[in-house]
Amino acid sequence: MNVIETRDYLNLAWGTRKSVMIRGNHGIGKSAVVQAFHSHMQTMTQEEWGIVDIRLSQQDVGDLRGIPFRINGSTFFAPPLWLPIHEDYQKQLSKWMELAGETYKPFNSHAKGILFLDEFNRATREVLQCAFELVLDRRLGGVPIPDGWLVVAAINDDQDIYEVSRLDAALLNRFSLIDFTPSSDDWFKWAKPRVEKGIMHSAVYQYLRRMEHKLDPQKEDIIRAAEDGVPLFTRRSWTSLSEVMAEACRQGNDLVDISTPGRERWVTEVFASYLGTTQAISFLSFIKTDFKVLKPSDIVDNWGLEVESQLKQMCASQRPMDLLGLNQVVVEEIVKRQVDLSRKVQENILAYVLTIPNEVAMDFFTIWCKKNKSQVDCIYEMHALDQNGKSRMDATTGKPIQPFKMRIYEVAAKRKALA
Repeated sequence: MNVIETRDYLNLAWGTRKSVMIRGNHGIGKSAVVQAFHSHMQTMTQEEWGIVDIRLSQQDVGDLRGIPFRINGSTFFAPPLWLPIHEDYQKQLSKWMELAGETYKPFNSHAKGILFLDEFNRATREVLQCAFELVLDRRLGGVPIPDGWLVVAAINDDQDIYEVSRLDAALLNRFSLIDFTPSSDDWFKWAKPRVEKGIMHSAVYQYLRRMEHKLDPQKEDIIRAAEDGVPLFTRRSWTSLSEVMAEACRQGNDLVDISTPGRERWVTEVFASYLGTTQAISFLSFIKTDFKVLKPSDIVDNWGLEVESQLKQMCASQRPMDLLGLNQVVVEEIVKRQVDLSRKVQENILAYVLTIPNEVAMDFFTIWCKKNKSQVDCIYEMHALDQNGKSRMDATTGKPIQPFKMRIYEVAAKRKALA
């Protein structure tokens, strides 16, 4: 399931009070999708929801059971501070604590919320046995949780990659198990507003738009990184690096500036600390050759000989993935604007389309139509008249300029690309 599908499924599970287990590789956003569901439900219900994030791998049985107290020759366990407790049980607990010479005050009083058990299959066998009751009966040491709380667990499940415990069938049967496989678009939709607000650096966003296959590592990448004991690029590490780069900008230390002696080595080491050396070098190469020159805003707003020259070099270097990625960010820059684009912007778009190869132009129109069909339809109808209503002449041929729509058809080669 992708992000939206997982969020919607968690909503169904919450309605039936069924525990959910989310399975997937590390660094893909399992924790983030739970946080997103929490925010979504607060917005939908207009209520304050609680959320408890427990790393089960860091817990001992005593951490879950709580501290024992003796009353009149019997023992009861005071539950851990983080555990949300059903309001009916709170009254009984308050009486017991009073008899034990303590005062009880609930720390977590939300009627609705999410109890998130992360790193579930990294816990010890004893802790997992203790968690049985919580997952199935919605109790911990006999203490019930509120009806409005959902229990969610997360695991890494590939033993070829991760040092994890194998969960037996009886425990798995207590969960609804889903495989979390977020799409690239999920991450880009999430990251884009953060880039626009300056929370994340646009260099990471633009690079991954061109190199989407580098957003997530393959299985062999994970195994190799584990064997070598080196960092590995993941959605999480790309996000962390992007946030560090944005913070560096706020401090006046933009990491894309490698002009001073020795700085390139230092910047490479910073990138490598998040991505690994190989990926850090690839990212740095992008910054050196494309990021500064080929910003989408330059193509759309500031087209000129320098931008055209750099784009032609990019086309000549036979880097189709980079060009297809560039289409993505150029379209995003275009759709920020009003449907009726200015003549200058239209001419810049036309210059861009005339420069890139036909097959890349086809891809450009496919993306643009998908993102904003109304804007595309409007620009097709641009006619070649000046502000006085006279035909505009081509300075080279001396002939009237063809309507924008017809020139696009010629470049794209096939009319269906505009459908």
